[in-house]
Parts: sequence; structure tokens; C-alpha cells
Amino acid sequence: MILLVLLRRYLVLGVVVVVNEVMSEAILLIASITLASLLSVLVISKYGVFESTFGTMVNNERTTLLAKIKVVYAHDNGSSVVVWVKNVGSVPIIEVSKMDVYFGVYGSASYIPYNVSSLPTWSYKIYNGNVWAPGLTMLITIKLSSSLTSGVYYVKVMTYEGASDEYVFSV
Repeated sequence: MILLVLLRRYLVLGVVVVVNEVMSEAILLIASITLASLLSVLVISKYGVFESTFGTMVNNERTTLLAKIKVVYAHDNGSSVVVWVKNVGSVPIIEVSKMDVYFGVYGSASYIPYNVSSLPTWSYKIYNGNVWAPGLTMLITIKLSSSLTSGVYYVKVMTYEGASDEYVFSV
């Protein structure tokens, strides 16, 4: 009889131990699935950020490759210099006011700021439109503090996208 009681007690304890092991394994399994789900959400969200960044970078490079300009002509106009620039690329050039213009005696040109109150400065006018679309010509006027003297002069125009061209002329 004592043997049966002890045997029954061990069987009950054995069932409890087995149930505890099953519960422990179930908790570990749920925790593993939850952790794997969180990790996959993190990886997928970072992939979206990477894809967006990569897409922006590719679009910027595409614009840089397709943007091209040509300085067609430049000449002295008293106390200013007139520069004709054509968009010969495949895309419109949007941020014209952010272009860099360099001008000066050949070999020592300087940066000319856009539309400032002090001289020298430059301004622009786009012919046949408000956007500098492919095929359109733009007139850049560089206002100087004095008239040019005889010599060789250099002008360089560089767009925000990185397209540039230069022109050398003499007075």
C-alpha cells in the first residue's frame, strides 16, 4: 500500500514536471517567434529607408548626367558683361538662382554672387519661358563696378546639378 501511494505520488510529480517542461518550451517558442517577427519588421523597415535613399541618389545622378549647358556667346556691354547660355541637356534646370558664375581676367576669375546689392553681381532672364527647359536660351548679365579694359576675359557658368561650361573672349 505504501508502495502504491509512493508510486502514485511520483506519477503525479512526473506529470507536473512534464507539464512544466511543455509550458517552458511553449513560452520559449512564443518568445522566439516574437523576436523573429520584430527582427523581420526592423529589417524590412530599414530596407525601405535604404530603397528610398538609393532611389533619391539615383535620381540625382540621373539629373546630373542629363543636365548640360553651353555658353554660346559673351561680350562687353559697358559696365556689364552679357553672357548667353543655352540648356543643351535633356532635363529642365530648376534652381537657376543657385548657379555659380565666375568671371574675370583670364587666369584670375572670381566668384560672382547672384542678385546682391553690391557689385559685382549677376542676374538672368530666360527667353521663351519661366523654366529653363531643354533648348531654351538664358541671358546672364554680370554687373560690374567699372568698365572692362582691354584684355582677355573668362566666364564660367556652373549649374546646381553640376553641369558647367566656360567661355573666353577679348575686349
